[in-house]
Formats: sequence, C-alpha cells, structure tokens
Amino acid sequence: NKELQWKLNEKEQQLQELKKTNQELIRDRELLKTQLVSVPTKEARSTMTSPRTISPTCLEQGSGMSLK
Repeated sequence: NKELQWKLNEKEQQLQELKKTNQELIRDRELLKTQLVSVPTKEARSTMTSPRTISPTCLEQGSGMSLK
C-alpha cells in the first residue's frame, strides 16, 4: 500500500510540473504575440529570439494558477 501511495505522489508531482510548464509556454506564446504586434522592426525580432525574457517573479506568480 505504501508503494502505491508513493507512486501516486510521484504521478502528482509530474502532473504539477507539466501544468507549470504548460503555463509558461502559454505565457511565452502570448508574450511573443504581443511583441510581434507592437514591434515589427528587425531589432525587435532579434531580441525576441533570445531565451526567456520573462522575469522570475512573473513565473512564480503564474505557477500558482490552476489550469481550467
């Protein structure tokens, strides 16, 4: 029974990770959309390709949200 409980906890952990990742991807996509709309210049496009321009605090706040 303990083993089952442990497996369940593990699955729950994986689910939380997936939700968090999903949230971040959605946010990234929205961010890219707004950037594309607001700045169609060459310089702006090059900055968009740089890895994650989102501040850690944004991610922290977002990870608490539940997917509906």
